Amino acid sequence: METLMRCEPEEISIKKIAQASRGGSSGAAKFKPSYFDDPIRSRSKPQPQDATAGYSETDYEVGTRNPIVERKVGKAAEDKPRSARSSFSSYFDSMATPAGNDAKDVDAEAKAPRSAPASYLDAMAPAAGEAEPAPTKKDEGARTGGGGYFDSIDAVHPSHAKERDEDRETLRPNPYITNDAVYEYKVLIDPMSLAKRILTVREQLAGEWREDLKLIDLANQELLRYHYDETVLGEKEAEKGSMLVFESDPFGPSSPYRAESYKLLTEMVTTVAMRRFEMEVEKKNNPKAKQWLKTIKTEAEEKGLEGNDLIKYIFKSAKEGAETAEERAEATYTAERLARVIMSQRAAVAEENLGGLAETKADHSAILTRMLNEQLKKEMSIVDKLEYEYKISVAAE
Repeated sequence: METLMRCEPEEISIKKIAQASRGGSSGAAKFKPSYFDDPIRSRSKPQPQDATAGYSETDYEVGTRNPIVERKVGKAAEDKPRSARSSFSSYFDSMATPAGNDAKDVDAEAKAPRSAPASYLDAMAPAAGEAEPAPTKKDEGARTGGGGYFDSIDAVHPSHAKERDEDRETLRPNPYITNDAVYEYKVLIDPMSLAKRILTVREQLAGEWREDLKLIDLANQELLRYHYDETVLGEKEAEKGSMLVFESDPFGPSSPYRAESYKLLTEMVTTVAMRRFEMEVEKKNNPKAKQWLKTIKTEAEEKGLEGNDLIKYIFKSAKEGAETAEERAEATYTAERLARVIMSQRAAVAEENLGGLAETKADHSAILTRMLNEQLKKEMSIVDKLEYEYKISVAAE
């Protein structure tokens, strides 16, 4: 924290380019156009008629060449650009009546007798000896790029072929941004101001932790009461009668995620208590307690039990291997005794941390005082600095 406070303020510039694209650089993933693209682009940004000059008869989509989906630019498309509706040729268009047939031909064909088709595909195909009608110039212009569904969604308007080829490595232009202006923002980074804000948050958290650590003793009492209810009434009735420890006032000036912070505190305190209990077992050289503790730790790690859940599991685990009533009574006594030892260690760890958190405000004041003295020394002249150091040394003596 003191290192951060000693840093000099620095002004940095942030440049932001308002690119007429949907973000990303040349290495970004290419955005494949959809069938909504052509009508929007044709309305928002009209192109000149000679935009396809210099291109071959076959042009492809933006990005790499697609050998499967390609479209032939016919004479009708070169003379007159396609309309927005022509790009929406779909599967249903392929089943529609050709535009060259008039109403009389359609009625005559409907009245003529025809054999029943063998299948659905045969019904779609023309009858034997029946020639397909030649497409008119209107149909040729409307169906440029194929009459299939996939051809319609991958079709590229000729007026945009040159633009997409030049911008092959960039994303599709954004119609809502029309300029490529560069905006520059200047931000002043003041390390002293940042450090003071961090100290303020740290002091608030320390005050909340002091209040929450006092609840560890209440949580121990609630765990014992839950164990008694579970032994006498059963697990379901014990869950019904369990009560939440009052962690914080929801309408008070608490920091965000205070409940999660309290949960982490209980887990850390329980972990320290288990380590201390393990050290006591090692000193007393009790093989039975050592084996029991090793088993409990292994099973708790596998099930992810920490904090209050670990204490509850200690009460339950001792009864699982007992078969007779005497063994169950002895296991209950042993589990309760060991759990009480661990909970007493939890209360002791919480009390020790309360003393350290009480000094947080004094530590912050000392840090700010040292930083203020260093700033004064930098701003004073050489003579004033020597005089100031002399006064400090005299006051210290």
